[in-house]
Amino acid sequence: MPRTVTLANGSMLVAFDAQGALRDLTWPQVGSENHAQGRATQLALVRSGRGCVLGGPGSTIAQESLPAALAAKSSFGLPHLGTSVVVEDTLLPANPVLLRRITIHDDSGAGGSVQLRILTGFEISESNALNGVAYEPAPRTLRFFRRRRHLLWGALHEGQSGFDEYLCGHHRLPRGGTPADALLHPGQHEGSTASVGDVEAVGGISINLQHGRAEVWLWLCAGATAVAVHDLNALLLRSGPEKLFNAALEHQRSWLAARTQQDTSPDEFSTAEAHSLHIARAHVDSGGAIVAAVDSATLDPGRESYAYCWPRDGALIADTLSAAGDIDAAAAFFRYCATLEKTDGALLQRYHPDGSVASSWMASVEAGRTVVPVQADETALVLWALERHVGRHEDRKLAKELRDTLLLPCTEFLLRWRGPTGLPRESVDLWEERRGIHAFTAAASIAGLRAAAQLLPQCHQRRLAALAKDAADAMEAALRASWHAFDLPPRSQREISHDGASLGHADTRVDASLLGLQILGVLQPKETIAAKVREACYERLQVPTWVGGHARYEQDQYLRTPETDACVPGNPWPLAGLLLARAFAEAGEHERARSLIRGVLLRAGPCGTLAEQHHPSTAAPMGVEPLAWAHAALVDAVRALR
Repeated sequence: MPRTVTLANGSMLVAFDAQGALRDLTWPQVGSENHAQGRATQLALVRSGRGCVLGGPGSTIAQESLPAALAAKSSFGLPHLGTSVVVEDTLLPANPVLLRRITIHDDSGAGGSVQLRILTGFEISESNALNGVAYEPAPRTLRFFRRRRHLLWGALHEGQSGFDEYLCGHHRLPRGGTPADALLHPGQHEGSTASVGDVEAVGGISINLQHGRAEVWLWLCAGATAVAVHDLNALLLRSGPEKLFNAALEHQRSWLAARTQQDTSPDEFSTAEAHSLHIARAHVDSGGAIVAAVDSATLDPGRESYAYCWPRDGALIADTLSAAGDIDAAAAFFRYCATLEKTDGALLQRYHPDGSVASSWMASVEAGRTVVPVQADETALVLWALERHVGRHEDRKLAKELRDTLLLPCTEFLLRWRGPTGLPRESVDLWEERRGIHAFTAAASIAGLRAAAQLLPQCHQRRLAALAKDAADAMEAALRASWHAFDLPPRSQREISHDGASLGHADTRVDASLLGLQILGVLQPKETIAAKVREACYERLQVPTWVGGHARYEQDQYLRTPETDACVPGNPWPLAGLLLARAFAEAGEHERARSLIRGVLLRAGPCGTLAEQHHPSTAAPMGVEPLAWAHAALVDAVRALR
């Protein structure tokens, strides 16, 4: 199920699904240690002996983002209870606290009392074993804990703090009597005040609706000790949740204003651009890592996720944030990359947010031969983005700081990673599916080497800078010559060779990654070749169903369903459409770019989130949602129009 709301503050990230349930919670780093892993935290309302889970059967939901802020509003209708509920969510900027304002409206005019209940459970440190939960009577809170991870739910209503109903117990026991069974059950639920193992709990608050509406505050605090979360709970009570909520929104709006002050006037995409900036920034950890996505729905059935930092995705997102003026986030990413473990100077496929090497499917042996498990564009794009950042902000100090740990080893790797033809040696392609010598990898390598040639003289490395420039020029010449070697239209040159010593054969499928040749500056937008690439991608990757959109490449099989029509090149990817929109915008074809962006936004989630891909027949989101790279690409496309 897609995550239609994603909020983060640099140390904590939370994500909600389309029914308004909290599904993901990562802390102490964005993307790392998902303490929810898809387990739902839900709200319910009980009135006159009848109950309803918000977002469940019998209720309606409408979600939207709050204007210019990384915050969301979910409006629930519960007609059979004569009530409606509005939930507003945000995170405090300086503390790991999720703050929720819940407004309950009496639509029936009958008055009386209702009970608001929360069903909550966690898999702390990504394990459902050895957890504890306790109701603590002094602050009337529910605290989950395991080792150095504590999560505390607190509440405030009409000056009264905490929960007046509670039940702690086990999750998914074969017998009845779990807290989930009591969620909608009328009456008091005082009983078990603590439980251990795979646990969950219900907390309840009694509310009087005699004035037609009532307001309740809930918050979730994270900390390394019980003292830490109780101190945060005390902060909420002492300062007042409304004051902190409004201050958080003001902080987020100030951040956005600084990112968009260069724009002269709003246009049709301004709201989507602003929200995408917020979502892209939400995936940045305070330590510099930029995670691709935090959506635990991908855990089933493969038990794998996208909650890693790919240097490729990170570099592209960092470039977007740098261009928007978020200097600190971009610089932190480059410093993070400098600390990462490398193989012979090359950055690896992906890393955890704490900088440790993550798992990889790249093998060292393929078809009986030993290969180097490397994706060269991961290294090259970091250099490309670094040079653009240094140039934009005249941050020569950063280039010098990273000379020995990032700039030199990565440059020397790219110089070594060249085959006899002058092109890069074999590596895995942009989409991480096949090994060969790919046009996008060559373009990224050219861009990375040219970036190094610009940065190295600032670090007193003129000889190496000259070598990098010469290598880039030779690689571009070889890349252009390779198209003519097969007498093929340049638009169809996707994979140049599987053989590092010669240009043996080609994969002629049209691929959106070819747009990278223009975006990375190897091709100029007005060149005939660049125009042919754009046209081929526009025509050949278009999905011929009512859903529309563009596939990554012809015959893309990733997440393709058996019933998909053979005429469909692949599932529509918002990212592919946005890369194409940017390419058209850079070429001055603004109306085509706008049309492509509009098409992508038609398939966006209710709060503007962009999925990895969509089903070509139903438009249902597939893969992760949101995908941080897609949101950065939307910002890039919109800004290319200006």
